[in-house]
Amino acid sequence: MNCNECVYSEECKKPNADKPACLMLARYNRIYKGAKIPKLYQNRTIGDLSLDNVSRNGASLLQKYSTITVRAVGMGKSLYFYSEPTEGNPLGTGTGKTTLACALMNSYIRDYVWETVKNGQSIDKLPAYFLNCSTLQNGYNKMFRVDSASTEYYSMKQYAMDCNLLILDDIAMRGCSEGFMCELYDIIEHRVSNNKTTFYTSNVDLEQLSVLLDQRIASRICGSPETCALVLVCGEDYRVRG
Repeated sequence: MNCNECVYSEECKKPNADKPACLMLARYNRIYKGAKIPKLYQNRTIGDLSLDNVSRNGASLLQKYSTITVRAVGMGKSLYFYSEPTEGNPLGTGTGKTTLACALMNSYIRDYVWETVKNGQSIDKLPAYFLNCSTLQNGYNKMFRVDSASTEYYSMKQYAMDCNLLILDDIAMRGCSEGFMCELYDIIEHRVSNNKTTFYTSNVDLEQLSVLLDQRIASRICGSPETCALVLVCGEDYRVRG
């Protein structure tokens, strides 16, 4: 890899950089692969994106968060990215919510690996994990048809519960059985109770979320503005406009 293409190229050039960035790449690549970030959302950061369709408060929050990802995640600062229907986009889809959430996760992984190596710390668990709610629900449903599917499902669930930073993508996109809703609640309750950071993306606000899923889930997600901030992302559907 060309040094100018390395995610640590800028840090490596700093006068006080006491560890060559190339020593960190093996750890970074292993963790990044384990995070399961879809290819479409890889490698971009908040600085690479336009925030024109993000609310003013939301844009300011994202810019600040991107500079302190490790500290913010360590403090359990969760975010709920959502959209509201407009005349041109009545479902609020394709506004870039997942792109923004992944941009912050990209920065977090980069900065987390840098800090752990710099401080001589080992990493004994996956620090970041991307999980689409439909993927989790499909895995849950598959267990009742295929005996061997339980191992894959419970691995996903355990990663989602244990990681420092989780993206729960497209929450409340489709209806849930009571059984799966309990599974989803288990993950969210565990993370909230243990002050773990979660980025949620959804096409609905919290009021609608409580109707589509469960009031308990909506309450746990954003029970306090100090622990979970709302980020409104509106605009055209970029998947339609191309």
